[in-house]
Amino acid sequence: MGMWSRLKLIFSTKASSAMDRAEDPRQVLDYAYTQQQLLLVKLRQGLVEVATSKQQLERQSKKLAARVPQLEDQAKRALGAGRDDLARIALERKRSAAAELEGLSAQIAEVGAEEKRLAGQERALQRGGGGGQGQRGPVRRLGRAGGTRDGGRAG
Repeated sequence: MGMWSRLKLIFSTKASSAMDRAEDPRQVLDYAYTQQQLLLVKLRQGLVEVATSKQQLERQSKKLAARVPQLEDQAKRALGAGRDDLARIALERKRSAAAELEGLSAQIAEVGAEEKRLAGQERALQRGGGGGQGQRGPVRRLGRAGGTRDGGRAG
């Protein structure tokens, strides 16, 4: 090991030690906890947006599903009246509505999967954060129990 490598190692060790003594673990913990809570809030907002989108898609799907029998009935009445042209138009609209209904079903499934994924992330984040003050308390007590500012290390 060369002289420069040794000096670099000694300097970085001393600098790291000085930073460790200057850093308050409670402040670091509070900062991390605050960041986790902000992330949880954003995650919940995303979850609400996804749930709202899913409800809108389900409403559209119900309206469209109700329209399909109406279009079929319209085609039957047009045939009964001898209007083949109107019957073809109604059947074409029915096919279009059925295709759109399939697309909506696929979108609803995708949004449902996204909702489950976000809900799982929310649960994991809540478990990691303890869901409240309870998670911060034990670490603060540990820092105080050491009797020093740097979590119990003797300087």
